[in-house]
Amino acid sequence: MVSPVAVFRILGDLAVEIGGREADPGPHKQRLVLAMLLCRANCVVSTDLLTDAVWGDDPPRTAHKNLHVYVSSLRQLLRPAGGPDRIVHRSGGYVMRVETEELDSLRFREFVRAARMSSALAGDHQGSKVPGASEHAARLLGEALDLWRGSMLADLADSPAIRAEADAWALRRVTACEDWAEAAVDVGRAAAVADRVAELIGAHPLRERLRAVQMIALHRSGRRTEALAGYDEYRRLLAAELGLDVGPVVQNLYRSLLAEGAGESDPTARTSTGISPGAGTGTGAGSGRDTVPKPRRQTWPQTWQTWPQAPQMVGGSVGGGAMSNPSAGRPRLLLPPDLHDFTGRAQHAAELAETVGVRRCSVYLCGPLGVGKTALAVRTAHRLAADFPDGCLLIRMRRSDGSPRPVTSLLADLCRVTGTAIPQVDDEDDAIALWQAEILGRSLLLVLDDVADVADASGLQPLLPGPGGSVAIVTTRRELPGIGSLHRMELGAFSPAEALDLLARHLTGPRVANERGAAERIVAAVGLLPLTVRLVGGKLAALRHLSLSAYAARLEHSGSLLDELAVGETTVRPLLGAWWQGLVPQARAGLRALSRLPGPVFTLAEASGVLGLSLDEAARALESLIEQRELDSPLAEVTAHAVLYELPLLSRLYAREQDQPEPAVASVAEVPSG
Repeated sequence: MVSPVAVFRILGDLAVEIGGREADPGPHKQRLVLAMLLCRANCVVSTDLLTDAVWGDDPPRTAHKNLHVYVSSLRQLLRPAGGPDRIVHRSGGYVMRVETEELDSLRFREFVRAARMSSALAGDHQGSKVPGASEHAARLLGEALDLWRGSMLADLADSPAIRAEADAWALRRVTACEDWAEAAVDVGRAAAVADRVAELIGAHPLRERLRAVQMIALHRSGRRTEALAGYDEYRRLLAAELGLDVGPVVQNLYRSLLAEGAGESDPTARTSTGISPGAGTGTGAGSGRDTVPKPRRQTWPQTWQTWPQAPQMVGGSVGGGAMSNPSAGRPRLLLPPDLHDFTGRAQHAAELAETVGVRRCSVYLCGPLGVGKTALAVRTAHRLAADFPDGCLLIRMRRSDGSPRPVTSLLADLCRVTGTAIPQVDDEDDAIALWQAEILGRSLLLVLDDVADVADASGLQPLLPGPGGSVAIVTTRRELPGIGSLHRMELGAFSPAEALDLLARHLTGPRVANERGAAERIVAAVGLLPLTVRLVGGKLAALRHLSLSAYAARLEHSGSLLDELAVGETTVRPLLGAWWQGLVPQARAGLRALSRLPGPVFTLAEASGVLGLSLDEAARALESLIEQRELDSPLAEVTAHAVLYELPLLSRLYAREQDQPEPAVASVAEVPSG
């Protein structure tokens, strides 16, 4: 492998090498800017976060100007190693572009990920093994831990924001040490593990997983008495510090050691550590200051074992349908099933997997109803499940009637499905802080589905994972300008080719190929949306006697196209009804008026006529609807000096059906921009 031109180190004091020579990152404040950019390499770092990292709670009035100076100086420093493309400006902040081999923290993460994949091959719940997998995992984890040169960014610990980043990485380091200890015990290095873990326990005495692997290592080193004494010390410490009892996994391990005299040659052989990243039931050590990540390959918390099946996804409850067998110790999947007919979105899927799985940046997917945001998020979560050993889960952000769910309800769902025990507190802020502390150091992928609007984002922010190994995919129909730290991706309608491909997946035989022109008319008539194409595909699959040309004519001349967008009890109307009820009255009035236009695409003058507003008032009203993503301006197209606007198909159809009195159209100019 060719040596990288630039090398950045943050797993210790900040260090930069360019062309094999050490480079000076500059004065202290400039070093803080570089450090924060490297902590979140390849992700947008907001100017607010950079300001906080450099000046804390007392920034000068010239903070943004000073940041620009620091970034310009860093670009000059890094010019030989990528020039101005190294640090690029994005909406609301900056991105530091770094390859994995250039940054020690990214290399650490890759080593750990590869090691966990190897550990998964070392043995499953049925006892099958891949030879050498544990040895390979131990070697990779050893290389990962060797990258550390001390406490992360210890020379910049005067910045609270940098300390927060360092604390999150310190937990990742401890978790990797636990991974190494388990793998090393598996390949016969019990004595070395016993000594190494003893040092770690001195710094992290409440970590249940460390205690478990220490007991096993001591036992296999012939030091059974010390293993039992270690358990007694841990039990007394938990009782004194937290008023808790030892968790069931370590209790079972202790009992198996006591039962050794009953004839079992190695009571630890069948349980290994009994714990993998994250054991803990919300009792015992799992609730201590050193939060124990969730299980990876052995036993699940008791709260999960007692559930006969995952809860069903109904309304505002947690989604189920694909939960893995808890006893198998595999990543927990509380997700809807992946769509068997998922089509297209190759570029979006690759970008989402790269951003979430590799860069570990949270993302929000925005786009209109029916465009396939949730389907893409769920598919990505299924595909990345192995990269998130603590689980992948979906939380509905709205009730079935379309109203936002309160933060307390969302937190309760998250705590229940992650096995987290959060004490009952009266203050919502305290509950949020406790949740953030509980997930620190874990590796979860959260799909926060269907954020209603900017107001609803106030309930989203507390759920978003902070620095650490967990990330979120947020789906929303609207822009979320207040969530500047998230990577933004926008989904639009299918291309005609993608829509035809999806239609063909539903129809047997060469029906689409034989009537391609009619098939093109069908997908165009339903707006090239994945949801609508899937519905008409299901209908045509049942109506095998009906030619595509006949059905295309039916759609084109239908008095109520929404009636055609239904298969059995599956219909778009409930979704549209919830969306409609979530609109302010003025927006409903404006959309009803615009739906009376002869076509979906119109000019400002045409909108002014049906809205009964002046051109200036109509322009402001349309801009407000665009900001709320209830209206589009296709490709910002201008023709004959007139901007073209477009009302999405489903919105237009539903608005046209509404015949109840609404507030006066003249107030549409007051539509909020949020």
